[in-house]
Amino acid sequence: MAGEFDRAGVERVVQRAAQLDGGTADSDGEPLDDDWLDAETLVAAAAEVGIAPALTRRSIAIERLGPAPPPRVADRLAGPREVTNERTVAADGETAIELLDEWLSAGHHLRRERRDRSPGLVEVRWVRRRDVATGVWRRVRSLRGEARLGGRRSVTVRAATVGDDATLVRMTVDRSEARAIYLGGGTAMVGVGAAGLGLAAAGAVFVAPMALVAAPVALGGVVVARRGRAAANRLDHEVERVLDAVAERERPAGVHARQRRLRRAVTRNG
Repeated sequence: MAGEFDRAGVERVVQRAAQLDGGTADSDGEPLDDDWLDAETLVAAAAEVGIAPALTRRSIAIERLGPAPPPRVADRLAGPREVTNERTVAADGETAIELLDEWLSAGHHLRRERRDRSPGLVEVRWVRRRDVATGVWRRVRSLRGEARLGGRRSVTVRAATVGDDATLVRMTVDRSEARAIYLGGGTAMVGVGAAGLGLAAAGAVFVAPMALVAAPVALGGVVVARRGRAAANRLDHEVERVLDAVAERERPAGVHARQRRLRRAVTRNG
């Protein structure tokens, strides 16, 4: 089987593993004989230069997850397009995904849409459910500060194997729709305010009174946009809460209730 990592990937894995080791290992070595290496060969090669296998496996998991979404200039104002968080879970990848599915499907009313697999990596995508009943239930729960992920366009989870009993999980929530609303409303208000100030500064007498309201309007636009950043922070806290629950093997309350109903039904039917 062809190797999973090319020369550049091998270099990134080894350098990252050395940094995880405190930067004490010597990651410089002879040129690679092969253009591609599989994971276990890479672990063995790193061990020869003094890097612990556990650190190399963690570095491999990070490499498999790929880079996190890059920051954008407007993120400081309205928050990022995607909220991303990671956690190491003491479980294999399949168990971690099933626990997340319970939280996202039952706890946040999302629908699992796609599942992709590659060596050492599972990627699953959940999307917003659009039926009327779910929309009403989601609205009721959102008023109580619950199920914050249910209204997002999608949630993508990538789970990379670290070892036999550990998985590095990255959850990415698409909040591009909400971000566009915050930015659009804020930009429009800033534009109106700036135009009013510009006309007043130019000495247009008939629009001079606009200066009295233009500055507050422009400032209000900034405030509206910055609310998007606060919303992104709340979403990030919810992602952390879900990942913490998965790491602790906790399950949403609704799952237990459904299981009890199922057991009673099975008992009644003999």
